[in-house]
Amino acid sequence: MALMVVGGAVAVAWGRTLERADARNRLELANAEAVSRIESAVHEFEVLESEIDPWLERACEPETLEHFRRFLFDLEHLRDIGFVRDRMLLCSTALGVIEQPRRSSDPDFVLPDGLQVYAFRPVRVAAGRRTMVLKRPRFNALVDPSLLAGLTDSPYIDSLHISDGPDGQLFPLFEPEGGPMLAALLDEQCSAGYGFCLTAGLGAGGASRSTGWLLGTGILGAGTGLAVFLAIQTIVLRRRNPAWSLARAIRRGEFQPVYQPIVSIPDGRIVGVELLARWPEAPEAVQTPEKFVAEAEVQGLASGLTRVVVTRAAEELGAWLAEDDTRSLAINVSADELDGSGLLELLEDTLVRRGVARSQIVLELTERTVAGERERQIDVLAEHGYRVYIDDFGEGYSSLSYLHHLPVHGVKISRSFCSGLGSDSPKVDLVQAMVEIAKKRGLEVVLEGIETESQHLAAERMGPLRGQGFYYARPMPAEDLLKDAGSRD
Repeated sequence: MALMVVGGAVAVAWGRTLERADARNRLELANAEAVSRIESAVHEFEVLESEIDPWLERACEPETLEHFRRFLFDLEHLRDIGFVRDRMLLCSTALGVIEQPRRSSDPDFVLPDGLQVYAFRPVRVAAGRRTMVLKRPRFNALVDPSLLAGLTDSPYIDSLHISDGPDGQLFPLFEPEGGPMLAALLDEQCSAGYGFCLTAGLGAGGASRSTGWLLGTGILGAGTGLAVFLAIQTIVLRRRNPAWSLARAIRRGEFQPVYQPIVSIPDGRIVGVELLARWPEAPEAVQTPEKFVAEAEVQGLASGLTRVVVTRAAEELGAWLAEDDTRSLAINVSADELDGSGLLELLEDTLVRRGVARSQIVLELTERTVAGERERQIDVLAEHGYRVYIDDFGEGYSSLSYLHHLPVHGVKISRSFCSGLGSDSPKVDLVQAMVEIAKKRGLEVVLEGIETESQHLAAERMGPLRGQGFYYARPMPAEDLLKDAGSRD
């Protein structure tokens, strides 16, 4: 009898430990998604900043306000643009001219590049709803309140706070009654590109949401044997844990490579492909490539995932690449892989030994990847003959600086900019400017996200460059790629 009681108690405690580990993993994943969404809003503010300067001297004129009302239609996360002088809001796209301006309070904090942040304030435009306001000395923008409300849709976030850096003062974006100190689990993640940090909290109830189930199975464990119970409990909870499923899939090689063609503009010839991963049996929590790649980076599994798909790609496309040294294979590289020692060995053992020239291998690095002290690692890759591209170029505020001090061979201009091609969107001017800057530095340029004929024709007018997107081809398995490439040659 005593053994059954002890066995049941130990089983429940073990189950709670696994449940807590599962909750922590999900909290980290949900917080990473929240950081990404706020980064998107800050990026839109940067797009606004590049557009607004010529209009500041006639800020509250009807023509200016109407221009920026139309401008907002191209943005996803900003809902009002205001013009400010001496901390007084003079007018906005939603309120028009304000007859009796009031002085605004000091911002909650200021990011490294000078961007002022009001973390979570009630605003008239949103009928008193709280939201974030981003501000420069002469203009500001209101973040859509629904974006912040959506950050707490996850059942694994009970509170969310923002700060200007690690261990900085916390300002609430969402906080249940009782405050953050009641959180049983906390996770802090910071934006590499913008410098803000989010601290997500999960209450005691969220960290152990299956108490009744655990007690019931604890009794079962006492009755049927502690060893059997623990084995079943561990298997069940691990299968629910995306990190465990991801690690198992990497060990089993369950990921399948697909390839999206990169074509030369204007002739449409395939000059390269981007290597992408697909996981047919992915759990629901990480079903999309964006989610399971993000999870792999959070869990330190990115190098294992890359090893699986690069090895398969070498087997499938090694001969095709080796027969024409004008073809390239683009591989996305994470910060952990850049810091580690296995990337060069992987490329040499899989691709180079099959006759693929190092200059045919393009390593795509996002701004988040190259942030920090990683210049030496990138120098080593370039010294070995590999080509380095900055992916999602223009997304971060310091993108241009990387072109000056890193051995970069090319840039891929983000689809968030290229989506405006073929229209009267101000994004067209931004793309044109980035293309000109890159070409002046002798860099190759790839426009991402080309999906329509009008976008393609607009790209053609920018002169010879490269394009990638559904207009040319969707990601496809190797067999289909080789057929498609043969038909275009």
